[in-house]
Amino acid sequence: MNSKKSVEKRVVLGILLIGIVIVSIGFVSAKWWIFGDDNGGEGELPSQSATAKVDVQAPATPPTVWWVSKLNTTSQAADPIPVAGSSYFSFNFYACSVGGLSQLPDAGALGKVSGTRNAGTAITIDAASCAYVNTVNLVPPSGCGTSTQSKNYSCTAQMYYFYDRYDPATGANINWIINASLVDPQNRVVSNLSQTFLMGIVRGWAMTPNFINWSSLQSGAAPTEADNEIKIVNQGNVDIDATPAAANVAAPLNISATNLMRGGGVENISTGNFSAAVYTSTPCIIPPGDKFIDQQFVNINPFEVLHTTSTPTTPQANNLSFCIQTITVSTGIYETGPLASQKWTIRALEP
Repeated sequence: MNSKKSVEKRVVLGILLIGIVIVSIGFVSAKWWIFGDDNGGEGELPSQSATAKVDVQAPATPPTVWWVSKLNTTSQAADPIPVAGSSYFSFNFYACSVGGLSQLPDAGALGKVSGTRNAGTAITIDAASCAYVNTVNLVPPSGCGTSTQSKNYSCTAQMYYFYDRYDPATGANINWIINASLVDPQNRVVSNLSQTFLMGIVRGWAMTPNFINWSSLQSGAAPTEADNEIKIVNQGNVDIDATPAAANVAAPLNISATNLMRGGGVENISTGNFSAAVYTSTPCIIPPGDKFIDQQFVNINPFEVLHTTSTPTTPQANNLSFCIQTITVSTGIYETGPLASQKWTIRALEP
């Protein structure tokens, strides 16, 4: 009996040792069971088969996003963007993996761009689409093991006219960042933020209506505001402002006026009787320095139309109010002359 028990003990020991070897080589979890007979006799051979569960682990090294392109524009900036509109820009990136192409799921390709909008508000934009393009026989010098291939992905992002080109306080260019990322089958996220770009400069504005009128002006009356204001709309990312913090982030609005004539020039109202400023509830409170000069451009200050609250569908706007000072003239209709050179001209955002 002692001899039989010794043999059986060795058999049991052998099973345990084999189980340990599987664990130590594979670095995986394993479970095993040894069953005795119904009486719990020592050294009995298992009455049921020993089993082991082996979990295969993924590669320890996550994928690598190793190259990111610039934007697909000749200027390598987000340009051109139409006034009050948007444009789509794309970029590409390469990714590879120690585990091969199977560790690069196409659905895991992600793209983002980040910068600021509306004069300093941080924003991160998800790419409208990211898609697999092709497989390329390129890999970085290290980081992808023996792999000889990478996947090429392309992403597209939508950029709007009110996204910032300049820091509003300093006038410095704002570097927008491309974030090219990939999520592998184990939900590990790898990113490359090495590529930057600039927003395009969008200078655009509009006005409505294109006329002003005093319909019931009385000779000798107190300073009187025009019947209507002119709405000035900023359709870009450069502000309309006479006194910006930095010279390149804004430009003023200025007006060149001409004398109003009655009866083909029998009598005039001089441009020096007119002025303009931002609309207020108390009209015609206009600093003397902002009165018009015949056929010369005069900056209107205070008046600004920033892009701080512009949205994809609604550019920021402000109303421009016109005032005529007390005058004594004959009854009649006074108007600008028929020639283009005799019309009043509003100019804004001149570089």
